[in-house]
Amino acid sequence: MEIHSMGEDAYEVIVQEQKFMVILDEGTYQELTKEKYSVNELIRGTFRFLVDREPLEQVMRKFNVRMVSSFFPEFPDKIEEYMED
Repeated sequence: MEIHSMGEDAYEVIVQEQKFMVILDEGTYQELTKEKYSVNELIRGTFRFLVDREPLEQVMRKFNVRMVSSFFPEFPDKIEEYMED
């Protein structure tokens, strides 16, 4: 997995030759990591979490990490497990 900062809370993420645009604002980062993990660890963990629930091909090409819990309410409670892997 490659993660490239695009500025303004945007990250280009390349997974298995597929490109994604991920939005991660500072508030969401703080809320989900309590600064115990890096931005890259949170993004990697988010993809691990999502791929455990749906095929990579079904993950939205552009998404805001804040919105993941709209689809998967357990996300805030489970994300730390995925950052620790």
